[in-house]
Amino acid sequence: MDLFSRDIKQLEPFLPLIFPLLIVGGVFSFFYFDARKKKEALAKLGLRFQGAVGGFFNQSFRGTYAGVAFTLTLIPAGKNSPPYLTVELFKAMPFALQVTTENALTRFGKNLGLLREVSVHALSFDERFFIRSDDEQQAASFLGRAEAREVVTALFDAGFEALDFNKKRLYVRKPNYAFPGDLAAGRVEEILRHLLDLR
Repeated sequence: MDLFSRDIKQLEPFLPLIFPLLIVGGVFSFFYFDARKKKEALAKLGLRFQGAVGGFFNQSFRGTYAGVAFTLTLIPAGKNSPPYLTVELFKAMPFALQVTTENALTRFGKNLGLLREVSVHALSFDERFFIRSDDEQQAASFLGRAEAREVVTALFDAGFEALDFNKKRLYVRKPNYAFPGDLAAGRVEEILRHLLDLR
């Protein structure tokens, strides 16, 4: 038996442990380098927006745009959920509003009378979106303006699936965001500009 074979023989009792450790190490390395790449992309936003990146495992950037504070956060995929990009702009709105895409579940709930929504009397907009608010009259008036509907439509056309605002902030969420494209400063500025246009 040569020296190499003898060394392998001595390792045999440890082989059942080595392979799981290699797998765990590989998975950890993947997440570590993925997190590092995303932190580097977030840090580049500091060249356009005054702000800072969160801690290593907190994949977020806090900055200001046109004098208004905002936070952009990357949420990792979960067991049953995709990765998300969220943007919060800390600008007060006079009422609360939630906009999501109309789907079979919301239509079913409305048909049963379990869900109530705001109608803005713009057929294509009402058919595409499910709208809820704590002040239906003000929400209908707000989204009755073509400019506001255009901003909402532009955000959803860009892949966002939810818009939510209240007296503290505006919030949008995008599933399965494109990396690094959606973290480009120009793309982020476009989102922030849309949110500021909601007034």
